[in-house]
Amino acid sequence: TVGLMQMIEEGAPIDRVLSISSETSCISLESYLNSLIENYGVSKHTIIEKLNVSRSYGYQIFSGVRKPNRNTLIKIALVIGLDVEQTQRLLKIAQKGELYAKVRRDFAILYAIRNKFTVFDTEELLESIGEDILSIERDD
Repeated sequence: TVGLMQMIEEGAPIDRVLSISSETSCISLESYLNSLIENYGVSKHTIIEKLNVSRSYGYQIFSGVRKPNRNTLIKIALVIGLDVEQTQRLLKIAQKGELYAKVRRDFAILYAIRNKFTVFDTEELLESIGEDILSIERDD
């Protein structure tokens, strides 16, 4: 978003801005997830195991049959070891709302991602500050 706004402010041609903007909306969640898995060398089995979800649900996420909620995507990002930028892109592609540093819970999650916390450590951090942990199912 910041990059797109900068392009607009700099007077970039509209077709260039629109093409960049549509790049994110053109890639599917399952394609992005699978490319991350390949790039990081993490197996789907390992991710599913660390997410503590059923095998069938996990594989449905990776095949695009099921759409995970925001918490599950954040847990996937933590398990794979994504950085903040990649996590934000994952959430954006999934249309689940990027993490926002002014929101206390999101700030804690961003801190955890930046410092390479595990899912367990992130949940401990969230619990210690009185925020919902990632394993709580939420409709978002």
